[in-house]
Amino acid sequence: MILGLILGLTSAFIWATTSLAIKAQSDEIHPSSFNAFRMVVGTVFTLALLPFFVGWQAFALVPAHTIVMLSISSIIGIAIGDVLYFWSLTKIGAARALPISGTYPLFTWALAVPLLGEQITPGAIIGTVLVLIGVSLLLSFA
Repeated sequence: MILGLILGLTSAFIWATTSLAIKAQSDEIHPSSFNAFRMVVGTVFTLALLPFFVGWQAFALVPAHTIVMLSISSIIGIAIGDVLYFWSLTKIGAARALPISGTYPLFTWALAVPLLGEQITPGAIIGTVLVLIGVSLLLSFA
């Protein structure tokens, strides 16, 4: 459990520094260009690491319909979603854009309930309310 917490916090720190790097370059590079470059570098790096983790054999066993769904997910989430996020950085700054974009679990939850039949729990409702309060506070001090 401690290792998971450390990894999660490390990931959060890395994402925070990424947002700052993106914001620092946003005056020089259009968000679409920045995202395209980032996606190419990320793809090359991921493919280079693949043999060290699951191997090419596991990649070859992925069913075609799964590849289609992952491709659609990548286009929506990475290609479109990240460009919009990078663009929001240029408009409202990193300190506001990252927490607001981090509310995507609310939308995931709202879609998972009707589409996947996930349960509505008291904890999810409380968490949703707290996130909405946090976003409201961020926007009210803009």
